[in-house]
Amino acid sequence: MSYLTRIYHHSRLLLILFFIWFILSEGKTDTAALLFGAVSVGISYWFYLHLPQNRRFSVSFWGLLLFLGYFFKASLQGSWDVARRAFHPDLPISPGWCRYQPGLADGMPRWLFMNVISLLPGTLSADYDERNNVLFVHVLTQHHHSEQELHLLEQYLLKAFPDAHQQEKM
Repeated sequence: MSYLTRIYHHSRLLLILFFIWFILSEGKTDTAALLFGAVSVGISYWFYLHLPQNRRFSVSFWGLLLFLGYFFKASLQGSWDVARRAFHPDLPISPGWCRYQPGLADGMPRWLFMNVISLLPGTLSADYDERNNVLFVHVLTQHHHSEQELHLLEQYLLKAFPDAHQQEKM
């Protein structure tokens, strides 16, 4: 990687970290807030440079927007469904397990996949068998759509991380 390319990537990372801090600080620009922001961004940048890095994945801006849109839509639909099931006695609640083999590469994309599953209403990523690449998901209702919904979530993550397909081991 050339010197200018590295400067571009590191400058972009610093801007992203500053933007995240700016949002979290609710746009405060007084001296104390800016000093705290500079220290926070500096510490975050130091961790980025010094912590061990696994394989890095490219991020598609448009894919990330699609994923966030899907996540918010699925969260609202799932929340509504869980609330209806909790208050309506005729709707079934039949908890159970779903086994799923993720096709995402090891590292951040798979980690994000397993954590997003737990953030969606009615599902919990409970265990992962690394040797057999099997994810155990606890579901609020057992139905034949659970695997399809997990596959759809995985497809949206692959749009956000286009090079995150799992590599076959030889």
